[in-house]
Amino acid sequence: SFYTTSVRENRPVGYSMGTITARDADTSLNYGQITYSLQGENSDYFLVNPQTGEISLAKALDFESQEEFGVNFIAEDGGGLSASVPLRVSVLDYNDQGPVIPVDQYSSIVTETSTRLDPNVTVKAIDLESDNEVTYRIIRGNTPDAAFRINRLSGELSLVRTVDYEETPDRQGYFELIVEASDNGEPENQVSTVPIMVTVLDENNHVPQFGQSIYYARVSEIEPPGTSVVTVTATDEDFGPNGRVSYRLHSGHRDNFRINPDTGVIEVNTGADLDIDRFGDRYDMNVHAVDSGSPQRTGT
Repeated sequence: SFYTTSVRENRPVGYSMGTITARDADTSLNYGQITYSLQGENSDYFLVNPQTGEISLAKALDFESQEEFGVNFIAEDGGGLSASVPLRVSVLDYNDQGPVIPVDQYSSIVTETSTRLDPNVTVKAIDLESDNEVTYRIIRGNTPDAAFRINRLSGELSLVRTVDYEETPDRQGYFELIVEASDNGEPENQVSTVPIMVTVLDENNHVPQFGQSIYYARVSEIEPPGTSVVTVTATDEDFGPNGRVSYRLHSGHRDNFRINPDTGVIEVNTGADLDIDRFGDRYDMNVHAVDSGSPQRTGT
């Protein structure tokens, strides 16, 4: 005959697994006193109380490492006679490990005018314990309206709309999405996470915009060349060269005014003739703000 018992792998050291006792026909206090011990290759995983026969855990168990232990339970009387019985201990699996994601990070690229990720990203997790299906969700890093979606069952990442470079956190040019893989196990749900870095390539999709729809200025007809008349300012929401603005006088200046291409300051030009009697008292000038993208975009 033999004894069997089972214990979950998450039970702590010292956990009581049960008690085995023996009887001795001798009635002598010396000969009838029974002590208990364990023998066998893996007996160091367990402890037995030599007086009571209570068996407890001496080491932590791991179902994935070993599912069953076999030891001999020894009962010895005071006269040196002993008997043994096999004890089989089955280790019960406990959902104590999260799904395994075989990569540290996923990466992809998308342009501002497309929803196609290059390359496509599909998060794949392997669960070594639970028989349940692994499910996925984005837990951090998404846009406020959840432009990024992940298929709950397949783990495939997608975009439901285009995203702008300017939407990336701190205009850093990428989103760091944190995806959680869950094994939906019992009694405890175990999860693992992995980042997905999505780089957004800035495209020249914004036109420079002036701070005012029209600027007014006054200048005397006797002002010398280099006199500052007015400063126009335009901004471009694109990043880098696509958002770098320069200024040009397009029309209406009659060569009497010039503009600093970098600062937008309009000045009296060298050799200017501002005689009101000859050229009148009004100049309706058109200024262009041109970005450095390709193709260039122009605001007026």
